[in-house]
Amino acid sequence: DCALALSILSYYYDGLTIDEVKQSFQNLLSLGENAQRQFYSKWFKLSVMQMEAEGSDCVESLNCVEKIDLSNEIQLNRLQYFYHRNMLVINFYLNTHIFPVELEQYDKRLTATSWNLAYNPSGNIVG
Repeated sequence: DCALALSILSYYYDGLTIDEVKQSFQNLLSLGENAQRQFYSKWFKLSVMQMEAEGSDCVESLNCVEKIDLSNEIQLNRLQYFYHRNMLVINFYLNTHIFPVELEQYDKRLTATSWNLAYNPSGNIVG
């Protein structure tokens, strides 16, 4: 649990790299239209204040998910700049790319206790 919490905090502190942001948006764009709009509207609400504070023209070019083009390097750099520390984007990235791989469950026990080691149904003595 501590490792999980520290991993999340580390991503919140450092933010996402450009490749991680791109992976997040690729995964977002692979979802259905309603899911895309739902996720992106929440992401945009968290980042729009930063866009407006900097007087950037990005508000108009990034205000809806349909305008996102990941093949456009300039737009990808803007996405990374405004969304790399967005907590919802980081959570989405962790939930879709990191946790499914790193928190994989095993169907067999990987640890053993002294009870598991002492269990000997055949009664043979080893040692």
